[in-house]
Amino acid sequence: VGSQHLLGELCRYGEGCKRDEKEAIIWFKKSAKQGSESSNYELKDIAKRNNEKVCSLQSFCRKIGLILWFPFFWLWVLT
Repeated sequence: VGSQHLLGELCRYGEGCKRDEKEAIIWFKKSAKQGSESSNYELKDIAKRNNEKVCSLQSFCRKIGLILWFPFFWLWVLT
């Protein structure tokens, strides 16, 4: 269990190998299935960070959309 978690950390942070979060998730899942609490924490942390990235991208797109449509809205209102 401990060695699988360690492999997950090495892959996640790129220590001694190429950084690969997908491979890290595979190792963390194997370790978590065997009862590793620290692997469960790492999996939750990865999911949280990925969700934050998606939310910030969606927020950015909404802002850009409003900025791009704002002049057209006023042209429509004023005509």
